[in-house]
Amino acid sequence: MTGQAPISNRAFAIAIGLMVASAVCVAAVGLFGKEMTQSLDLTAAVFLRFFAPFLVLAGLMIVYRQPLKWASWRHHAFRAGFAFGAQLCFFYTLGKGSLLIATLLFTTSGLFLPFVTRLAFGTEIKPRTLLAVIISFAGVAVILDPTSQLQPFVLVGLLAGLFNAGSQAVQHRQSKMDAALPVTFAMFGIGSVLSALLVSVAGDWAVFGSVMGTGGHAIVILVLTAAAFAVFTIGNQWLRSIAFSYVNKPASLTPFYYSSIVFAAALDWIVYGQAPALHAYIGLVFVIAGTVIMSRRSQPAPGA
Repeated sequence: MTGQAPISNRAFAIAIGLMVASAVCVAAVGLFGKEMTQSLDLTAAVFLRFFAPFLVLAGLMIVYRQPLKWASWRHHAFRAGFAFGAQLCFFYTLGKGSLLIATLLFTTSGLFLPFVTRLAFGTEIKPRTLLAVIISFAGVAVILDPTSQLQPFVLVGLLAGLFNAGSQAVQHRQSKMDAALPVTFAMFGIGSVLSALLVSVAGDWAVFGSVMGTGGHAIVILVLTAAAFAVFTIGNQWLRSIAFSYVNKPASLTPFYYSSIVFAAALDWIVYGQAPALHAYIGLVFVIAGTVIMSRRSQPAPGA
């Protein structure tokens, strides 16, 4: 991918702000996802993860009357497939580990993203981008505590990061061609179909009836959790799509996506009383260092 005009400092700053806001949504989705996995099985939780936002997006599509470009069906299908795999692995990790660790592994998409975009679209990997990503991922490794025994769910979490990188790569391409609302609607529509098939094959639809039968309190909690899923999920996807539209290389925003780790650590502490260990703080220093390196732009566009 060559011949692209450099972006201004102002555009890059806006992209950073949008990506950090997206990271807040990622941490919030993780929190509600962890709560969901405690009352539903994995397949049902993943279905709600896609279907609740899809219902809201369907309403928005009707209100704003935005067309869906079916000519881009390959992009829609690839992104939805990657997102489905990422969420399935992410929710599995949420059920096995802490909110911090699950979010941490999910955001390792930043490690894979430069290489995915290089392989798929021929995007150049600048030395500074590579250095920032390596430093940030070193921080991720420190937070995971390399002295402890590697748990199997960690490998599943890393797979979530790989799938998430694929989804982000396609999302960046879509952000240059289509509006955020229709492409997000398409992704969650296809994701809802895939997750419904998963429930039918490997799960049990009766689990929703069981929750409904436990009483009004459980129903209210389920509805509120699904609503929170929808709000924060749409916020994450929409903010990230707009952020990507401001930059030429999605990997340039990778370190800022890692800020979701900070927000997840805070939620883990506030909600579950799991205070980060010393090595987690050390790892966060590495993550922040990578962010600082990436934020330095040596050749801003004229008029920036």
